[in-house]
Amino acid sequence: MPHILSTNSIPIEEKQPAFSNAQKQAEALEAKYAEKQKSTEPLPLQREIPPPEPFPIWALGRFMDKAAQSIIHSSKVADSICGSSFLSTASLCVQGHRDVVIDGRIHPLSEFFLTVATSGDRKSTADKQALKSIHAYQREVLESEFKAEMERYKNDHEAWTAKRKKLLRICPDNINEELAALIEPKRPLEPIVICDEPTIEGLQRLYYLGRPSLGLFSDEGARFIGGYSMNKENLLKTIAVLSKLWDGDVITRIRSEERYRLAGRRLASHLMLQPVIFNKLISNPEMREQGIMARFLTAFPPAAGDTGEYNKADLNRDEHLLAFWNRCNEILDVEGGLPLKQGTENELVPQPIELSPEAKEVWKEFYESVESELGLNGRYRPCYSFAKKIAEHAARIAGILETFQDLQALEISAETMGKAVTIAQWYLNEALRINGIAFVDQELELAQSVLEFLQKRKLKQFNAREIMRNGPNAVRTKKMAERMIQILFQHEYVKPVPERKNWWECVF
Repeated sequence: MPHILSTNSIPIEEKQPAFSNAQKQAEALEAKYAEKQKSTEPLPLQREIPPPEPFPIWALGRFMDKAAQSIIHSSKVADSICGSSFLSTASLCVQGHRDVVIDGRIHPLSEFFLTVATSGDRKSTADKQALKSIHAYQREVLESEFKAEMERYKNDHEAWTAKRKKLLRICPDNINEELAALIEPKRPLEPIVICDEPTIEGLQRLYYLGRPSLGLFSDEGARFIGGYSMNKENLLKTIAVLSKLWDGDVITRIRSEERYRLAGRRLASHLMLQPVIFNKLISNPEMREQGIMARFLTAFPPAAGDTGEYNKADLNRDEHLLAFWNRCNEILDVEGGLPLKQGTENELVPQPIELSPEAKEVWKEFYESVESELGLNGRYRPCYSFAKKIAEHAARIAGILETFQDLQALEISAETMGKAVTIAQWYLNEALRINGIAFVDQELELAQSVLEFLQKRKLKQFNAREIMRNGPNAVRTKKMAERMIQILFQHEYVKPVPERKNWWECVF
């Protein structure tokens, strides 16, 4: 029979009333809680962003890797900004020459990049250096040639117009044959390669009158993203055109004053935005539903902060940058120019570049590894749309790397594909990293604005009316003001004032 321990067996000094033990425990807990309250900071209204992984600069390959490292070392630019700048520049150089073909599926070498960075983070430095030779080519070659060609065109067109008017005036019996024999001079193509803030209509018009391979580059991408092309009336139209250009599809423009069909056009892009603009962009349901953000490779480097001592290196004499710029010039000046459809001046017919059997295996393994993590609980589920396109991004990057190194290459090697997969994996991991803060809860963002208002006004006590009258413009109703106060209360920035109903006290 088991032994039962009775209370009589407990030493006298250990016998205490139950309520006494409970009281001591409560007092201990209260003291512990009070101590915790003294040291506890208010809960942040936004989650902290984990630090990014290092960008695989080495995977950029010959001509680009060491050039990018020179800029990183000299200017202290974030490695991901440099990676996007050099890849987008290479895409602009080669996109008119080749298309990647996988099992009959054609993928242009056009890539879109988006960099999110604050002012002062030198986000324009990398683009400025990477695009230097292309700006020079546009200025010193195309524009100078255009000026002379335009003069000849004007003279030839005046002569053509005079002959046509004369024929129409005398009206000979064979006037139709005579008019048909008069060939109208062709206007020279607009000498623009890079544009920074066009409207979408302006971009289409430029494709009609100018070169078939263009670049949309801007260190103030808000001028395009937040401008006319992206306002409420034009948003869907702009998204549709950008998507078609990335896909390499035909663009048809039909208006009363102009009608044309644009085939064989290519666009490379690198837009740089500040975080506040990016948050508005990524939280726009139309941007997400139309799938345009899945076409952008996005980097969100941390703020640069203190970049150390001044570096006196002269990048104009850097041997690696000189080699990169020379390579860009070689591609721009390649004999025969861009491959064009016969009988046209600005309709591209890029030649195919395929994957070697070994490269195909590397690409297939990457494709399947991503697809296997897209289920409800999969690792890449939070960025599903982007992850669905990442294998195509990898193929495009591989085509860019291979073609930039060898414009005559007909096949992508396994080594190049391995580098492309490494870069694509980085952008996929980056999408996961920023996913939590990209789709910012709009209420939390507004609550942050209210908190900043209270801090600026140095208000110790306030009520909803004060926020409605003088707070952020978005908080103008009692319901919204009270909701903001509740969020700040939940995050321990404010507490009720006991003696004043519906009044609150700041505790920050």
